[in-house]
Amino acid sequence: MSPVSSFLIQRMEKMNPVLNEIAEYTPVILFLGSGGVPAEGLSPYQRLDDTALHRTLEGIRLWKLHPHSLLIFSSRAREGYVSQASLYADVVLELA
Repeated sequence: MSPVSSFLIQRMEKMNPVLNEIAEYTPVILFLGSGGVPAEGLSPYQRLDDTALHRTLEGIRLWKLHPHSLLIFSSRAREGYVSQASLYADVVLELA
């Protein structure tokens, strides 16, 4: 992503209040994909751009509030690459 679009995304995401409570019955926590690089030799954290890393960490935080919920990260893969969602899952597995 370009610096301009990254700036705009971060600004828009900060406009929303922090979600500290979610409904007791929350079957799914869904996060939209952002960006990452499937480069070998990098740690799972280094493979994500700033926005994706923040979204992934926020997903883990919400999942810890409701561990019975299914945590889903969405994204599609470019042809020949793993999906960004699998890059996010690598970070979740490292931290959870």
